[in-house]
Amino acid sequence: MRHVHFCLALLSGATSQALTPMPDAALRNWANGYWPGCIVGTNIDETHPGVSGATSLWLVT
Repeated sequence: MRHVHFCLALLSGATSQALTPMPDAALRNWANGYWPGCIVGTNIDETHPGVSGATSLWLVT
């Protein structure tokens, strides 16, 4: 029984996403234009290859 629970825990952990809330619609539009597919609802997916590969982000107003 322990083995089954351990396997289920591994499977559920592998499918979860690291989502960070991004309440600013303009910033979501910019990010989704720069890294298409990185926005999930109102969150940014930290596991997206473009987002995880970014080394810096400069926002100038």
